[in-house]
Amino acid sequence: MKRTIRILALAIAASVMLLDQVTKPWLLDLMAKNPGGVRVTPFFDIVMVWNRGISFGLFNEHAEWNRWVLPALAAVIVAVLLTWLWREAERYTAIALGSIIGGALGNLIDRFVHA
Repeated sequence: MKRTIRILALAIAASVMLLDQVTKPWLLDLMAKNPGGVRVTPFFDIVMVWNRGISFGLFNEHAEWNRWVLPALAAVIVAVLLTWLWREAERYTAIALGSIIGGALGNLIDRFVHA
């Protein structure tokens, strides 16, 4: 049972990471063509912002320092989440971990590709 849950969670992680990487060029192109942003609904716009830091722009001013420290931290966090996943027996928790791992790996790739 644990093996099946792990395979499912890893497949979700790979799918999330792949979806993140496949949609990124499309969105970057869309933003290049619409520098003012794209209105999705009357209360929701997609606007291009580069954040070299972490959530909410924290540590954004330390771009050179962030280039190595934040990816290293992200890799450690992914390793911890994978360890947790490997020990997890609950299906929904494993699915959530797989989703988080996939997103974190997508962000890690972005830090190197778009640095």
